[in-house]
Amino acid sequence: MKEIQLARRYALALFTVARETNLTSEVAADFEQLLKVIAENRDFRVMLQSPVIPSHKKKAIMTALFGSHIHDISLRFMNLLAHNGREKYLNVVAGQVVELYREFMGIVRITVVSAQPLNPSNRQELVAKLRQVFGDRTELLEKTEPSLLGGFVLEWGDQRYDASLLKEVKELRKEFEENLYVRQF
Repeated sequence: MKEIQLARRYALALFTVARETNLTSEVAADFEQLLKVIAENRDFRVMLQSPVIPSHKKKAIMTALFGSHIHDISLRFMNLLAHNGREKYLNVVAGQVVELYREFMGIVRITVVSAQPLNPSNRQELVAKLRQVFGDRTELLEKTEPSLLGGFVLEWGDQRYDASLLKEVKELRKEFEENLYVRQF
């Protein structure tokens, strides 16, 4: 919880500067790219977490990797985190920056979890329905979870709508366990 609060403060500071300089979309794109690099590159993650590597070397590595690929504000911010010894939170801060951008732009990210991948026609129908409810600025993220057996689960913000077979089976099981009917022969 402390990590998220800390990350939110840093992200809010960066996002405020980005808004003042009209660079919100560029900064958000930089941090989306950073999230991909962190997710895909184990060595980079280890470097960020390592207490053995001094901050000046971490800054040099980040500058070499990202210097020509991201905006100067983003790079200076990453170096500031390293300077303050907060580079291990870079992943969480980047996620918060992207989340702030989505909030600022009114984008709702909806995750659909289904037992099997959605076919194109079902995906289009679902996107159309979600846009009716949430507006045109929706992003759909798909995940598969075979344990659902069928149906789907929608997640957005801190909300969840569960229309899965797994939920139905659990509810039926609970009803059978609490069966109040007693035979009287």
